[in-house]
Amino acid sequence: ASQNGVACAMCAIGTYKASNGTAACSDCPAHTSSAAGSASESDCACEAGYEASSSGVECGACPAGTFKPEEGAGTCALCESGTYSTAVAATDAGTCQACPSHTNSSAGSAALSACACLPGYTASAGGLACAG
Repeated sequence: ASQNGVACAMCAIGTYKASNGTAACSDCPAHTSSAAGSASESDCACEAGYEASSSGVECGACPAGTFKPEEGAGTCALCESGTYSTAVAATDAGTCQACPSHTNSSAGSAALSACACLPGYTASAGGLACAG
């Protein structure tokens, strides 16, 4: 389309423009994206691996022990019990690694050290393995 002889182009993915006129499209805030042709900053949604802050506009990285596979307003999910993840801004449950044999951890564990020996087992090999 053209406006006063000026060709108008749709705002690109990750940008928006709320007003009429020839001004440039604005970038979405950090770690957010929007569909092409977005007309408001509220169209910018958190990327996968990020969740909205309390303000709802800024997005923060999912902390270690969590992940968020989809873009949008959802929250980061906890790694299951018996797993841990040191990755920040993880986008897949596959980043959650299984604890070693005869150990367990609580959901959302962020370090191998969170994997503790099960009842009936004691730590050996520098505390990283549990023996009966």
